[in-house]
Amino acid sequence: MSFAPNVPIDVLVCYGKERGTRYPHWMLMLISQGAQRGTWYHAVGGPTQHAPYSLAVQADKRLDSHGIETTELIGSIMPKDVNKFKSAAQRVKPQQCQRFVVAVVHELEKKELINRGEAVRLNGKVQMSELAQAYAVQNPVEHPSGAYVPAAPSIAGPSTSGRRTSPQRTQQSQQGPPATQQAKRPKQSKGCCIVM
Repeated sequence: MSFAPNVPIDVLVCYGKERGTRYPHWMLMLISQGAQRGTWYHAVGGPTQHAPYSLAVQADKRLDSHGIETTELIGSIMPKDVNKFKSAAQRVKPQQCQRFVVAVVHELEKKELINRGEAVRLNGKVQMSELAQAYAVQNPVEHPSGAYVPAAPSIAGPSTSGRRTSPQRTQQSQQGPPATQQAKRPKQSKGCCIVM
């Protein structure tokens, strides 16, 4: 997806809807300010899929996707910085989706694209199932030199406290499709959670 040359691009963390015992899926989204569609960057695969984690980059995805419960604006970049964002996402080895987002955000901090402290703050929200934790122990991720290594995640259960949602993005999300179209369901689990 191409971006308008002079329009800032918002960097969002998208939190998937919690379903049953699954923890919410996390993704990063690049979306031009005022736009309704952008590009998702997220980790898919994992122990429940019997496949290694991999990076998924999906363009032309709706901001008001039915599988996204809320979004959080963590910064904005200019179109000239999109390649720096892409290289940060590709530099981080795919892993459990929430840990992947934290590690990519840390890379963005090092490139001075996102304010320092976001990775630490997001890391405090990471939740992993026991299966995902066991997989992480058996398949450790080597982080790039000097990268932030997320602390041991909580398995206490899902929590939405502390989430802040961009008022502008919330308003845009509320202008989504009519309720009759909202019955469409996202694809099922890709590792620890529901994936859009």
